Amino acid sequence: MNKGRGWLARSSSSVVLWIVVLAVILVGWRTGEILAVAGFSAVAQWEFYRMQERKGLAVFKGLGIAAGLLLYAILWFCWVAHPATAATFRIWEEALFVLTVVVLLLRVVFGSRGNLLPLETAGLTLLGVVYVPFLFSFLCRIALEPNNYSDPRVAVFFVILVTKLGDTGAFVAGSLFGKHRLLPRISPHKTWEGLAG
Repeated sequence: MNKGRGWLARSSSSVVLWIVVLAVILVGWRTGEILAVAGFSAVAQWEFYRMQERKGLAVFKGLGIAAGLLLYAILWFCWVAHPATAATFRIWEEALFVLTVVVLLLRVVFGSRGNLLPLETAGLTLLGVVYVPFLFSFLCRIALEPNNYSDPRVAVFFVILVTKLGDTGAFVAGSLFGKHRLLPRISPHKTWEGLAG
């Protein structure tokens, strides 16, 4: 019963979130696309950092999330507000990553937290920036970057559909048939059956 309720809650929230994203993309509101993806990204990044803290590891949540949101601000500025500067986006993006690393190192050197492991803390914070907002930003890149091959909205819809179907298949197969743990040390609830699903 508890497992069924968890599945229903997870499925319902996922459906609502993706309906919002798809509606914004299909309407073609470019600023809305970036805002929706940036919002989901910030929540996912926060959760990533909270998972690290639950393991007893230190991270700079505020700094990491600020860097992630700044990535979306640059994306919006270059591709929506001033499309003539779209060619410079990659330069600004690289500058942001360099600045993030420098600020992280300064924070580690001048930070006063007693439980800080400098390289681990800086590395986990940077991993959170790369793993969540950077990878999430590819939804915006697909939707906004001009190409000659397909309608960007169809491409984004395809990426979301394939991702959600794969995630749903893994969750359902793992919930119903999962008995053999995949990597218990890293993710105790993932199973080989879920991977196959």
